Amino acid sequence: MTEIAELLKPAVMVGILIGIISEIPFLNLLNCLCCLWIIIAGVISVYLLKKDIKTVDLRDGALVGALTGVVIAVVGTFVGIIVSLLFRQIMMDFVMNMYRSMGVPPSAMSEMSMEPDLNSIIIGFVIRIVLYPIFGAIGGVLGAKLMEK
Repeated sequence: MTEIAELLKPAVMVGILIGIISEIPFLNLLNCLCCLWIIIAGVISVYLLKKDIKTVDLRDGALVGALTGVVIAVVGTFVGIIVSLLFRQIMMDFVMNMYRSMGVPPSAMSEMSMEPDLNSIIIGFVIRIVLYPIFGAIGGVLGAKLMEK
């Protein structure tokens, strides 16, 4: 088993990068496909780990992927808050236009809010902190399997 310090370097580097990228409006839609950004991050983390330690077994792949998922959950939560504050009006206009084209009644649209509140932030973080390490571990195992000789 690889030392935790060796696993943290790629997990933090990739986690920060993907945590930011996965919150950019419209790029974030790739996470709707089975958390694709998180799986990709797990694979990239294994690739970087393999450059340092030469061989990565499935357990190390799963661990580095899961750690990467944790970093993405934390970074993504903070970046998501910032993005929602900066682009709130643009996103609100986009969503409202989409709802109008779908025939959603104006009374229902007036009830909708895109304001980030503490409850939605906490719920979103809890969901991320549970799911992202799982999908990161899946990506890590895939990466380890793809890169084994």
